Amino acid sequence: MEMREKDLILPVLYVINELGSAVEKEICGALSYVFGPGEAKDINADKTDRLNFQIPLKKLLSDGFVEMLQCYVDCHVVGRKKKYVLNGTGCAMLGKYVDEMAYLFRLECSRENRIHLTEIIAGLKSKKRKLYIYDEESMRYSVEPSIGKNLVRQRGQRLRTEIIRRIREREDRITCSVCGLDFEMQYGELGECLIELHQTEPLYQFSDEPFGEYAELALRKVRPVCANCHRLLHFNEIREND
Repeated sequence: MEMREKDLILPVLYVINELGSAVEKEICGALSYVFGPGEAKDINADKTDRLNFQIPLKKLLSDGFVEMLQCYVDCHVVGRKKKYVLNGTGCAMLGKYVDEMAYLFRLECSRENRIHLTEIIAGLKSKKRKLYIYDEESMRYSVEPSIGKNLVRQRGQRLRTEIIRRIREREDRITCSVCGLDFEMQYGELGECLIELHQTEPLYQFSDEPFGEYAELALRKVRPVCANCHRLLHFNEIREND
């Protein structure tokens, strides 16, 4: 899956911001970890995918320095290396999407899903739509009321409640999709609070998308699991990506 040069702008700005300043090797390393299809030594990595990723990345940080990145960063030569730092325009641009970028970089999903989400975020710059992101942490049950909490937590709790309601409507009882634990039978009324929702695909909703329709879509992208099995699922994902 090919990445477009313009879609790499925000990830590059995010990396530079996280490091304070960055040289080309640091930027390429961070982006390769998130978007790269694998090291050259990986016999399972597709050579075409590697090439499609490396070409726009090298162009972005080449001596020519693509104009669309140039307005967001300043370049300082230190010895033989060029260090990149965000300027005021870059800080302002990243500030609009820093939460989305933070989610993207910590996301555990396929490379294709990451690239697709990157394209969506990049496309927001030219539209008035907003993107609501639902990470697994925001969708864990909280004993504290969501009133006064940040909007991400409020939206996550609302979606969690709706998904669990729809699962219950269809299946009567909710069990862990891995080990079969019946939450209510095991823990009584507290069982529903202990249900965790494992995302098989990233969950994000456009601001103009009806909540009911999106909840139905989200229902197909999550699995109800117990805490132990949830941790094991993520452990296996990390091992597969190493």
